[in-house]
Amino acid sequence: MQIRSEQFFLLEANFRARRRDRLLKEVRLFLLNMPSMADVEALRRIDEAIEDGKLINITRDEDLVRFAALAFLPESVLGEPSFASALVRTLNRDQWAASKRLDFIYRHLVGNLIPAYRQSLRTR
Repeated sequence: MQIRSEQFFLLEANFRARRRDRLLKEVRLFLLNMPSMADVEALRRIDEAIEDGKLINITRDEDLVRFAALAFLPESVLGEPSFASALVRTLNRDQWAASKRLDFIYRHLVGNLIPAYRQSLRTR
């Protein structure tokens, strides 16, 4: 049995769509009180996180959930210059593994903004 290229393309597209939906579901669980928005917009942010994550070596689903969750923080937080600067510097620190960069970000920058994450720190 041989898979034709168009069949492979459809399988890959299906896999990507299922992964994207699963990541959105996990981000919603992670954030607990995710801002209300249309699924189309939320999925667009997930797609961007997947693509941007590739550029900075964040590819594992566990890391992608935390990375994508950053895109759902309030604009007032993301646009604050010192926060944005620290976030970009940390994400671009390629000497650290993705999980270490995200641990740092959540521990020192956004831990207080996401109740579920704050609770998980207490139980560790």
